[in-house]
Amino acid sequence: MSAALRILLCYLLAGGLFFLGWTCLKRAKAGVHEIQVGWLFKAWMAQPDKQPSEAELNRIERVLRGAVALDPDNPVLHEQLCQLYMWQLALARSNPDAEARLSAKATAEARRGVSLRPAWPMAWARLLGLKAAFDVPDDEFRLALRRATTLGPWDFQTSQAVAAAVLPIWEEVSPEDREAAVNAAIRGFQQKPRDMLPIVQDSGRLVEVCAAMAGQPELHQQVCSDVIE
Repeated sequence: MSAALRILLCYLLAGGLFFLGWTCLKRAKAGVHEIQVGWLFKAWMAQPDKQPSEAELNRIERVLRGAVALDPDNPVLHEQLCQLYMWQLALARSNPDAEARLSAKATAEARRGVSLRPAWPMAWARLLGLKAAFDVPDDEFRLALRRATTLGPWDFQTSQAVAAAVLPIWEEVSPEDREAAVNAAIRGFQQKPRDMLPIVQDSGRLVEVCAAMAGQPELHQQVCSDVIE
């Protein structure tokens, strides 16, 4: 091997190592932001009566956008942005233009999360919840419902999310969609009845869920007897 070729290979190797190190450094920095924002989100969720201010939400959006620039394929960052836009949307209810803009942003981030983690049921459940919240039970809604319930039939968090998304819009969805939501609620009751009950009660569809539960007398007795009989 000639000296010139050896020098060229050394430069290429050094360049590759530098690129690898720089990439790892960027991802590590983005990961730190992800963890910090995750802690902050948990604190906000623990105090639902004390919502973050618009200024605080805007600051966190800048942090997350910077983190996404460092690690664009990190699904958690996109999920956090989706949640952030939903909080911003809650503050923009009197501004139709802002509502439309934030709804589009939240949906785009949920879709990005699905594209990065297509086998994770909660990614689909999150997209399903957004479509339901925005009153758009379209083909994408039905796809998200089908994927969420197929990929995560016994994941309690997914069952919760599906029931919370679909049961409140009962009159707007097909019988097949209703059945999928009822089945998700029943699976949730089989796992954590106390946690599932408020979701079904708030949807106003406890009677329908209990009727579908008639073939499981023990569960029906546990969940429904003291509530609707």
